[in-house]
Formats: sequence, structure tokens, C-alpha cells
Amino acid sequence: MKKALFPLLLLISLTIAAQQKDTIKVSSTLTHATVYYGYGAELQHTAKVTLGAGLQQLVINDIALQPDVSTIQLSCPDNVTILSYQHRIYTEPVRPTKENDTLKALQKQVRNINNEYAINEDVLRRITIVIENNYTASNKGQISGPELIKLTEYYAAKVETIKNKQYQLQLKKEELLDKINAITKRKTSG
Repeated sequence: MKKALFPLLLLISLTIAAQQKDTIKVSSTLTHATVYYGYGAELQHTAKVTLGAGLQQLVINDIALQPDVSTIQLSCPDNVTILSYQHRIYTEPVRPTKENDTLKALQKQVRNINNEYAINEDVLRRITIVIENNYTASNKGQISGPELIKLTEYYAAKVETIKNKQYQLQLKKEELLDKINAITKRKTSG
């Protein structure tokens, strides 16, 4: 079974390789355009390619998307025979790039920063509630003045630490957003 499978796979791979070798892709250039008011346009494209001996498939890129098929004209030297031609629209699939991976990683970092920022905001809100309750509670008698001062100083230091962390997170977020914008701008202009 293995001996029969190997030649079959070899034959299939050689056939695919031969088809790819016999396909030549070339871009056309627009050499002349005439625009008819209300009736469309006449576009003349030129593409030059060197063909080798044998049967080959030629793919010409960069021509009109919806031509009048009856007006397509192909010319070649006498020693070349055109067996057939057809027009169809082909769009190459977008391949993921390193920029796409980088963009996703940066966006994930921004989401993490937003999450950490929200957690810090919640901690600040809870600290504020604790401080307000200690100053406005009716049973303040349970906490002495010096203890209340120590508690206030502790929470003030905690709030200051969190606010500094919030500021650093905001700076990091702005830096990441600048990188995301730069990558997005490169992708749209390129």
C-alpha cells in the first residue's frame, strides 16, 4: 500500500509543479484611454512577456474589471498560437502579515491597560467610601483621633500610589495607541 501511495503522491506533486511552472503572470500598463460621455470608456492596455517553447498559460493583471468581452483583442507574433482566452476577476487573498500580529498584540495590551485602569478606579472608589464612612459615621467613638489620622495617612498614600500608577498606565496606553495608529496608517497607505 505504501509503495503504491508514494508514486501517486509524486505524480500529483509533479503535475502541480508543472502547472505552476507553465503559468506566467504579467502586469499590463494602460497606454491609451478615451472616455465617452454617458457611454463608458475605451481603454488600451499593453503587456509584454517572453514565452518559452511549449504550452503556457498567461495571466494578465491590471486590466478593466468589467470589459465588453467582444472587444478584447490579443495580438502576438506569427510563431505564437493563442488557443483560447477568458476574462475573470481574481483577487488574491490577503495573507496575514507580521504587522497584523503586531497590531493584535498591541490592541491586547491596550485592553489589559484598560482593565487594570478600571480595577484601580474601583479601588479608589472603595477607599473613598471607607474614608467618608470613618469621618461621617455615627459610631466614630470606636476610632480614636490618632488612629483616624493614621488611617487617613495610610489611605492617602495608597491613593497617591494608585494615582501615579494610573498616570503611568495612561502614558503607556497613549504610546500603544500611537504605535497602533502608525501601523494602521502604513497598512492603509501601502
